[in-house]
Amino acid sequence: MDDSNNFSQNPPQTVSGIQTGTPLTNNSIISVPVDIKSLTGWATFRAIIDIIGGASAAMSIILAGYGIPMILAALKLLRYVDEVKLAVKTNDRQKLADSVEYLQKYFKLSGIATIVSYAMGILLVIAYIVFIIYLLSNPDLFKDIFRNNDLFNSF
Repeated sequence: MDDSNNFSQNPPQTVSGIQTGTPLTNNSIISVPVDIKSLTGWATFRAIIDIIGGASAAMSIILAGYGIPMILAALKLLRYVDEVKLAVKTNDRQKLADSVEYLQKYFKLSGIATIVSYAMGILLVIAYIVFIIYLLSNPDLFKDIFRNNDLFNSF
């Protein structure tokens, strides 16, 4: 008997691409090709690293635009990890489907932080180029420093 024909006549109800009402087992329609424990472990590690990096960046007024979105993204990633662990523990497919929303928010906030960091890097390069052009266009700016022999004779 052809199962594909039966499937097309009576498709299972799905939420966000995950069939509802069936347990999260190896025999279920959805097969997860990764080890959930390993995934949640690495995601937790990544979230902690992002929180530390975001907090250290947020201490600077200039880098706060990068640090704050990174902290918020890491908190969403930690929430995702908690939801996935709960979904696996309770064998709840709907909770697993809902947890992907937190992962989406993580990537969105992480993307915003990446865009901000690249924009700040580009602005820094432009400021550096302007500063170098200013120094090259004013050669007399540091002339007195090198003419003042008292500066070097004090040693």
